[in-house]
Amino acid sequence: SAAAAAASSSAVTDDPLGLTPELRRMTDAFASIPDEKNRYKQLMYMANQLQPIPDAAKVPENKVPGCLSTVHVVATKTYSEDRGCDV
Repeated sequence: SAAAAAASSSAVTDDPLGLTPELRRMTDAFASIPDEKNRYKQLMYMANQLQPIPDAAKVPENKVPGCLSTVHVVATKTYSEDRGCDV
């Protein structure tokens, strides 16, 4: 609904980094893992669940600065009717 979309949009802009509520929950969950090795293991587990990034997306604009390994990130934001928010 339009009201849900407006509320979701407001929630995104309320985040200091402009993260969607789902991404904010994920980053908060990572922040709550005190052990760096466990955080790394969780990140690698989640990364292995994803489809590989197409070679065409491996451009400097998608490269994560400061990583020891070469990491590219591509994301899209869509509205989920089921969740009532951007995902």
